[in-house]
Amino acid sequence: MIFKGKAESVKAQGDALIKSGGQDFFVPFVWENEEVEFSNTAPQRGRLEKVLTPSEERIAPLCPYFTKCGGCKLQHVKYEAYLAFKAKTLADTLAQRGLVNIPLAPVIAIPPATRRRATFNSVSAGASHWFGFNAEKSKTVVSIKNCPVLLPELSSLIVRLKKLCTGITGDVAVTKANNGFDIMITADKYPGFAFLEALGDFSRQENVLRWTYRYKEEALPEILLQTDVPKTDFAGIDVALPAGAFLQPSREGQEALTALVLAAVSGYDNILDLFCGLGCFTIPVAMQNKNAKVYGYDVFVPAIFELNKAGVPNLKAEARNLYETAYPPDYFVRFWNRRYFI
Repeated sequence: MIFKGKAESVKAQGDALIKSGGQDFFVPFVWENEEVEFSNTAPQRGRLEKVLTPSEERIAPLCPYFTKCGGCKLQHVKYEAYLAFKAKTLADTLAQRGLVNIPLAPVIAIPPATRRRATFNSVSAGASHWFGFNAEKSKTVVSIKNCPVLLPELSSLIVRLKKLCTGITGDVAVTKANNGFDIMITADKYPGFAFLEALGDFSRQENVLRWTYRYKEEALPEILLQTDVPKTDFAGIDVALPAGAFLQPSREGQEALTALVLAAVSGYDNILDLFCGLGCFTIPVAMQNKNAKVYGYDVFVPAIFELNKAGVPNLKAEARNLYETAYPPDYFVRFWNRRYFI
């Protein structure tokens, strides 16, 4: 059934609220005050069919897969309007919790073509193979040939990677480390012989340093091929990148967040990073506050091992699941007078 209506507002998830026929619908890819036609796909959900009156803030999307791939929601909106929307979303969220008239710093925007990691969905069925990202709110995979959000060298890898992964059904996580690519496959079925046989030539041609496989997310990755250890760096300190370790999506985003953290903790004597990961914040904080004692805690043992191995003198990291074995309140008493929690 086709409905017609005017978008009253755009909610935090990027869907427009449209009232039509006495009902509320949430329709993606519509902007404020636009009059549109849409079909009803589920209770209170709609699919855009036609824009009748476009907003002056509507633009042509950057990506040819926009509206098909579920990765992006607001590429149809001018940059300035997008930033204003993000700021308003934060202000509204704070207000819902009683925090009103809170001064907000300007939005720090990360440009396209900077994302250094992505997890692709690979689905093989008979002679068919899909490789890309899921459609919005769906398990259907939209095959893509490029992605303007990713680093150009990562985007250009997609077509050749798809060909190599024919026959694999699962996730293919690709990270652009400082010295090359790191790729991890998560799939129920172990990769076949043809795939394994092709890894050597593909890795030499595309500068893939390591391939790992795991049968589920919680499993320890098995190395399929490794020619070198993928590396990243924090505050100029090189750190080996364990398979499955978390890395900020872009270096630009990492640097922006780090700058905010460094400004906040300057001058403290004892600093705790309670979910430190590989040391994205912990290492720069220790390097800046050389007279402070810096402590890092995280559940991921390989990351903690590499963080301690980095050799920052005033930094000590410990592997600990803070959800299951949290420290008691009195543990933090010694940090109370001069402390900061990241």
